Amino acid sequence: MFCVAPPAPPCYAEAGMRAALSSPLAFAAAAALAALSAGCTTYDFVVRVENAPLYADEERTTVRARMKRLDVGHVGHSAPKGDPVEVVYQGIEGFANRSDIRIFSYPRGDDYERWWATAFHRREVALEGRDWPPEIKESIRHNRIQNGMTAEMVELAWGRPSSVRPLPGGGTEWVYERAEWIAWDDVRWRWHPGWSHLYYAYPWGWGVAWDFPHWDPVYYRTYTSRIVRRTVTFDESGRVTGWNERA
Repeated sequence: MFCVAPPAPPCYAEAGMRAALSSPLAFAAAAALAALSAGCTTYDFVVRVENAPLYADEERTTVRARMKRLDVGHVGHSAPKGDPVEVVYQGIEGFANRSDIRIFSYPRGDDYERWWATAFHRREVALEGRDWPPEIKESIRHNRIQNGMTAEMVELAWGRPSSVRPLPGGGTEWVYERAEWIAWDDVRWRWHPGWSHLYYAYPWGWGVAWDFPHWDPVYYRTYTSRIVRRTVTFDESGRVTGWNERA
């Protein structure tokens, strides 16, 4: 299924609901479409090549636009096949070379997964164009810092800092301040004094129902937030000399 741009077109579940509402006889078809909706997936892409062409036709005879590296576009709700790939880039429909884009997927309608998938694949594209040692790239993928890293490497591993301050002896310090949520699960006990009442059960007649006194467990979760502070120290040449993950 192909759409012009997010928000995405109706998926199987919505189509099945309309079919069921239009005619009671279509209930079986609606149930089948609802079953297919469990696998609804959105496919997007990250541009891998600077000024990658966006073609107007499948034959790739006319270039409609140029795509910037690390920009994100939309593919659709079906796994793309063949080359070129039909895409939407900044609201413009066209065709892109499969080698010029990095396609990724996430559950449709899940903004959290979309954010993480986009960030992960943009970072992978950024690492593709860097001639860095494999151990440095692996540390960046696992959000780890090493001595000797450059500012660009640190930014790919930890993101942009909250603030940057110069150090008295030379060099700079990047400060990261992020909110962290903590959850506590606990239980409290509530006293239930019990009760009784008369009831009539045919054909046996009247009787008395008892609920004996007891304690009821009440489960709850408490959330609180705190600011986590991390720092990275650079020397005058712009290389990492130290870091603190709990400053």
